[in-house]
Amino acid sequence: YRKDFKAKSDIKRARVYVSALGIYEMFINGKRVGDYLLTPGYTSYGKRNQYQTYDVTDMLGAENAVGIALGEGWYVGFSMWQDAYDKEAAAIMQLKIEYADGTEEIIKTDDSWKYSTGPVITSRIYHGETYDATLEHNGWANFGFDDSVWNNASVLNRTKSTLMAQINEPVAKISEIQPIELIKTPAGETVVDFGQNLSGFVRIKVSGSRGS
Repeated sequence: YRKDFKAKSDIKRARVYVSALGIYEMFINGKRVGDYLLTPGYTSYGKRNQYQTYDVTDMLGAENAVGIALGEGWYVGFSMWQDAYDKEAAAIMQLKIEYADGTEEIIKTDDSWKYSTGPVITSRIYHGETYDATLEHNGWANFGFDDSVWNNASVLNRTKSTLMAQINEPVAKISEIQPIELIKTPAGETVVDFGQNLSGFVRIKVSGSRGS
């Protein structure tokens, strides 16, 4: 999801409040907002859904783009169970800008946003992620990106009464671990052995022809 906007004057302060029914990563002018992972976190969504608050004053300029990458997370697909809470993921955001001249402006999620699918084909908490690099949209979270072929976002009728400020400790990246062995199984599969159990993601470098 993305939206472009221009600041009306010099920005004094800006704060964003963002959450999702699913999992989100937020970007402003191509840079990721915050360093929390798996936000907004796992809760009993029928009772509470946390939102995160970030100071984004230094991330804004005269011309701006806001982007939200949205995944299913625990809300739509949890482990082997499909549609854990609902069939549709959604994001909600409010960016409050205070200008130097004393005026304020609110940029929020509504039907003026545009959306498209991206390189993440599937994502599951326990089953991992399928990523197709040929479907990347380079610069999609930057101002001026051509989203003319993207779809118009729609507004879902969902209660906001369950929204609450984050109360739990966030999920964070705490270390980097080097693999100890690369194993080829009898079936021809490649297994990377990190020498311990862990929850995380891998960083790899590959070379080859497009689509391979």
